[in-house]
Amino acid sequence: DLGSRLPGSPSGTVCRVHGGEDRSLRRATVGFGRTASRASLVGWGSGVGLVFIVAGLTFATRAHELPLRPFVASAAKIASGQLWVVPASALIVDRPVLIGLAAFVMLALATLRVCGARTFWLAAALGHVGSTLLVYGIIGSTRLADPHMFTRAVVTPDFGVSAMQGAWVGALT
Repeated sequence: DLGSRLPGSPSGTVCRVHGGEDRSLRRATVGFGRTASRASLVGWGSGVGLVFIVAGLTFATRAHELPLRPFVASAAKIASGQLWVVPASALIVDRPVLIGLAAFVMLALATLRVCGARTFWLAAALGHVGSTLLVYGIIGSTRLADPHMFTRAVVTPDFGVSAMQGAWVGALT
């Protein structure tokens, strides 16, 4: 599938050649005159979907319709091989719930709008997973030297979207 701009055509009109046929399609225009590709629309949709999933799971756990335990990470869980709790822990907003959700929604939408879907997802993943594993690595390596150091931190529940929000603030900056 080859695409090129038609000479003398308005911006956003693209000629696609597929199977020998010429056809024109008009791309959607998003903020600041940028054109939206199918990938960016999928990225936006998945980003907004994340917001709805986080809100739904947060309300369900706070209403005791879902247990909170599967969404709680800790250094002890990671050390025991329960690596799945790292991404799961990014699906719940910690307290205060309403303020936390409002901040999450505003930062998510701002990052999608200003930085795009690729940066949104990259910052979310690296911010949450990277910071979690970095802190757990520091706890674990320190305990190699002194097994009694950070005893409480090893089992302290860790969950929430704050690391993603911090990464989004960095991306926006």
